[in-house]
Amino acid sequence: MTANQPRILIAEDYGPIADVYRRRLQTEFDVVGVVSDGRGLIRSAVRLKPDVILADIAMPGLNGLEACRQVKQKFPRIKVVFLTMDLNSEIAAEALNLGASAYLTKDSASSELEIALWEVLQGKTYISSTLDKHTLHCRRWERKRRSFTNAEVRNCLSPGEVAVRSGTTMGTTPS
Repeated sequence: MTANQPRILIAEDYGPIADVYRRRLQTEFDVVGVVSDGRGLIRSAVRLKPDVILADIAMPGLNGLEACRQVKQKFPRIKVVFLTMDLNSEIAAEALNLGASAYLTKDSASSELEIALWEVLQGKTYISSTLDKHTLHCRRWERKRRSFTNAEVRNCLSPGEVAVRSGTTMGTTPS
């Protein structure tokens, strides 16, 4: 460990998995702590002030989304990387809208974790290759309840949905 290594806090409720992450990351990062629940995540983030939090979403006491929302309110510069089993684009969109910098699934390629961590440390956003980025983009807009421009509607809707919105149906024109 050197003084210039990024500081990382791991929040994973399953001990063996948390230990695998810790051992895997400690060569490139200063792993400052490992916690197993959302409340511990908040307490440790306040005390340790990591550069990055690697968090699962499903944790006891307080889920990772809520814990990281609270951390981001207090410390907006802390980067949050979610690593979860959940492939649901709605949850991924919520995580990113709450301020997460990355969303990875646990079945992603093993090299993706380090790539994502370095990307977020450079101020970028990283989305797991196992997620449909187009759907996720649309879900993020929907969750923000932002009005869609015509171009955004066309980018997020299927051709059939665009036809319905424009008043046309398959093979017909509006009267």
